[in-house]
Amino acid sequence: MEKNISILIQKIKSCNLSDEDKLILIEKLETKNPDIDDFLKTFLNLCKVSHKVIKLFDIDIWNIL
Repeated sequence: MEKNISILIQKIKSCNLSDEDKLILIEKLETKNPDIDDFLKTFLNLCKVSHKVIKLFDIDIWNIL
């Protein structure tokens, strides 16, 4: 799992999000015990994925948005 998180961090660093958004996401993953749930919530929020879109695809993401 550590390798996957490391790869994800590298992808985040090279994506086109703002530096501030990248930092927020990376901080959630670089802890000893990464908070994956909070990372997903934050990621979806940063990408402005609406709850309606998530429901459309029948994805249950804890009703976060």
